[in-house]
Amino acid sequence: MPKLLRRVYYQARMHASLAFVHEHQVPERPKHFLFHQTKVDKYYREELGMSEEDIKINITNTYQPETFENYSPFDPHSITLYQFPGHLIQNGRGTPFNTDLSDIDKTVLMLNYARLDIDPLVSRWSVSYAADVIGIKGEWREKIVVATHPHDVLLEAQRVAFICFALHCDQMYVDLPFGRIWVYTAKRLEHLRAEGSEIISELE
Repeated sequence: MPKLLRRVYYQARMHASLAFVHEHQVPERPKHFLFHQTKVDKYYREELGMSEEDIKINITNTYQPETFENYSPFDPHSITLYQFPGHLIQNGRGTPFNTDLSDIDKTVLMLNYARLDIDPLVSRWSVSYAADVIGIKGEWREKIVVATHPHDVLLEAQRVAFICFALHCDQMYVDLPFGRIWVYTAKRLEHLRAEGSEIISELE
């Protein structure tokens, strides 16, 4: 598949089908680069015919942390990051033209939409490998891996184990070897407790 087509395909699937947000709209993006708002408005209005509202919704606005159950830190290699020319960014450095899933993209996919039938001879990606990528070790790594089993079709146990791990480390974020990787709210866990989830009692 040509690189441009692959990029468009992955972005569309990740955003529309799998609920990934655009990487330039994650809460931590402003710590890495800021837009020249007037230049962005002019560029996208003239190049793509976008309205001011569309530009805010799709380009410059960032999501608030409390609206997420989880999100990763800004990943410059994510397939969901738009390619921005340097003149649109205050530091003058444009963003890369990513055409493949980054390791963090793959980790998010694995820990939220894990395929239990992956052949290890074909792909190294598994729940345990994804845990290794982001530095989850010891007891919690074991809980997350053990919680992934073929009878849990919706992978609820795996997701809950991962959320419990995050909340165990810190109520708002987890510090891992290469920085802040996941940010969680307690809403999901509270909802499961209210439902009397057996998974929660097993993990806590």
